[in-house]
Amino acid sequence: MPQNYMGSLVFDFDGERLFEPGDGDMNLIVNGIRFETHRYLIKRFKKWGDLSKLGPGPRACIVIMGGASAEDFMRMLRVLYSTTLEGPFEFDIPTLVSSLQIATEYEYPALRNYAIKHLKRAELTAIKRIEIARKFDLPSWEKPAFMDLCNRDESITEEEANILGVAAFLRVTEIREREQRRRGSRVDVEREGKAIKSELAEVDLNQGTDGPTFIPCT
Repeated sequence: MPQNYMGSLVFDFDGERLFEPGDGDMNLIVNGIRFETHRYLIKRFKKWGDLSKLGPGPRACIVIMGGASAEDFMRMLRVLYSTTLEGPFEFDIPTLVSSLQIATEYEYPALRNYAIKHLKRAELTAIKRIEIARKFDLPSWEKPAFMDLCNRDESITEEEANILGVAAFLRVTEIREREQRRRGSRVDVEREGKAIKSELAEVDLNQGTDGPTFIPCT
């Protein structure tokens, strides 16, 4: 997406425009990108709820100064406009995360809940769940994700360690080492048990062939 755009971008859904340029009644400007959109959708966000100050006409606009990028807004608008169409729709993880970010920052609870519900069903790595949980205040996501990190066989990568932070990384490493020692002890016990069974089986098989010969007394 270009960093600057003189006209307004009209949102499309799967390559088809939902409305013609000029049919929108307001604009969002994000990092120099102008999105033509509709007030009845944008006012669902609590922080943008009072649009009366914008005045009439399609040239009315809100300049967005926040953490979300123009690409985040493009993804979010895809979800927002899907509510005007017949579904159901499937959205990828980046689209859901962008929607969650904007819904959280600008206070649209229904959109936030929608994004969370669908992200729960998505195939996210443990570290991605932790990252999302921390960023969007989802504490119930963290414990299961940390358990997955502690129990998995693969080592913690440098990127994952940076996301975890020093304290959490050291704690996870400690738990992983303890779990690996426990597994190792269990494996040793299982191996010893198998060896004993094998020896007993050999004794049973050899009975009556290599044992002493008894001669009855006369």
